[in-house]
Amino acid sequence: MKTENSIKRITIAFLLILVSQVSYSQENYLPGYLLPSNGDTLAGFIDYRNWDKNPEKIFFKENLSDNKSDYSPNDIRGFKVLDEFYESAAVQINISLSGDPGAEWISRTKLTP
Repeated sequence: MKTENSIKRITIAFLLILVSQVSYSQENYLPGYLLPSNGDTLAGFIDYRNWDKNPEKIFFKENLSDNKSDYSPNDIRGFKVLDEFYESAAVQINISLSGDPGAEWISRTKLTP
């Protein structure tokens, strides 16, 4: 009887993990706009991910039936979706483990809120 309950629990846990992965990977295109480097604002739809950290790239469609295009911070000046505006910015990142101010730094372009 205990083995049967254990198998049921493992099966339920596996199914919950599988469902959460499938739901996370679904697209969520919401109205927004993109500011390409050339200055022309593009209205369309952005695959919104409720980012807990700054996105490395975003997916954009002018129309929901279009194929998606991906943009990195180097490709755009910024974007807006919902009430969130992200702007591309050059930032310095300390890559040392010690946090020493004289340590090694690298430059990256990131999307910042």
